[in-house]
Amino acid sequence: MSDDNSPLKKLNNRLDKLEAENKQFKVENKRFKAENKQFKKEIKVLEKKVSTLENRLKIYEGPNSPSSQKPLFLKKASSENSGKPGNKIRKKKGRKNGHKGSTLVLTPDRIQNDFVERCGNCHEQINYLHQKHIYSYDEAELPETIKIDIIRHNVYEGICDNCNHSTAATKQLKGTMIGPKLASFFSLLWYRGRTPLRGLSEILDALTNLEFSPATINNCLRTVGEKLDNSVVRVKQEVLSSNQVHIDETGYVSNIDERELDWIWSASTPNEVIYEFKKGRSTDDLKELWTKDPGKTIAIVDGWLAYNIFPKKQRCWAHILRESHDLAKRRGGLVVALDDNLTLLFHDIKRYRELRPDARNPVIRQDALIRLENIISTAEASNDDDTIKFVRKLKNASVDLLTAVDHPEVPFTNNLAERLLRPLVIHRKIRGFVASERGKKSLANHATMFETWKLRNINPYEALLNILYAGS
Repeated sequence: MSDDNSPLKKLNNRLDKLEAENKQFKVENKRFKAENKQFKKEIKVLEKKVSTLENRLKIYEGPNSPSSQKPLFLKKASSENSGKPGNKIRKKKGRKNGHKGSTLVLTPDRIQNDFVERCGNCHEQINYLHQKHIYSYDEAELPETIKIDIIRHNVYEGICDNCNHSTAATKQLKGTMIGPKLASFFSLLWYRGRTPLRGLSEILDALTNLEFSPATINNCLRTVGEKLDNSVVRVKQEVLSSNQVHIDETGYVSNIDERELDWIWSASTPNEVIYEFKKGRSTDDLKELWTKDPGKTIAIVDGWLAYNIFPKKQRCWAHILRESHDLAKRRGGLVVALDDNLTLLFHDIKRYRELRPDARNPVIRQDALIRLENIISTAEASNDDDTIKFVRKLKNASVDLLTAVDHPEVPFTNNLAERLLRPLVIHRKIRGFVASERGKKSLANHATMFETWKLRNINPYEALLNILYAGS
């Protein structure tokens, strides 16, 4: 037998092969350790970035996570189909139950007789004396021509015979070549109609063959915004003097290139609202808006921490219930019972507040507080992180959820502030951003006055025209 085939030789070859593989494994292991070390470093860097981003997100993130922007035309079908997929149906169109409706009554400025020119059968001409009136209808129509008056003002200066003082006539609307009526028209279309500047320019050109550039119209709007300063101050004093106020805020891009974000705050009552741009949504920003003693006002708010400057608050039940419903859908089990109990409690305290003052038993109010505490303590047994987070939020809010029970004039929700921020959100969607400080002030002033006039049921065009003429 040759040495090559001996068992010893085979064993030595196998050992040599294993030693080579072992050496290769050591090299690979060393490389893996180096890579693992590098990965750990990268993970630490990424964890630090995530932590930083989470802290930054807390600045912009609302206190309640579920979106309220659910399509209004979707609603649940009947209870027997509620558990099946695709059980959404469209909301019924038309007038809602209980709405009285209204009919526009037109008063004619002139009468037009519509005679028949020719027979519809043989096309022979028909004498108007042989025609009879069958019915009438009213029609709204534009005039034949829409014309803008170009007025050249010759400005004079007079010298008083008594004191020899020289006085010159003043320009009606300083800072723009546009008169008060056209300026009011532009403001109405720009803010209430949400028409972009280029659209305003094109509409005017199409109707009158007179083209004002978007820059000219923009300067006019800024001038009008400045004329509203005194009126805005008066509205703000009304809001600050109120014994209850709805407050909310939303982001507004101020630099489209760097995506810098400002915040527009709103403070409202049932009769007036003010808007102001701030750099952030912190307590200091709120203090700049609310310059009076917050202890004299009940604030209806969501759960944002800045609102804690108000000693007495009513936390918005709509936010709480929306988050509770959303959590029940996602988690089920214990959270469904929590959601049902919260909803039942809300409707019970609403009915309690609707009782006559002499029929309200303070024991019922105390019972509501006990029920809320029991709901919280029961839900604290959950092991789900989202549920624990919501229960902690509910516990912190419990002190402020029943304020409206003791003050019947205070609403349970902050829906008024949500509705009054919506016009600014729509402006944000259309325009994208507002960069200059003058532009922010103009938008805030327009929003303050136009939304206040709407709450007071005042014609905005006439009200703005009165301000511009009074300030001329």
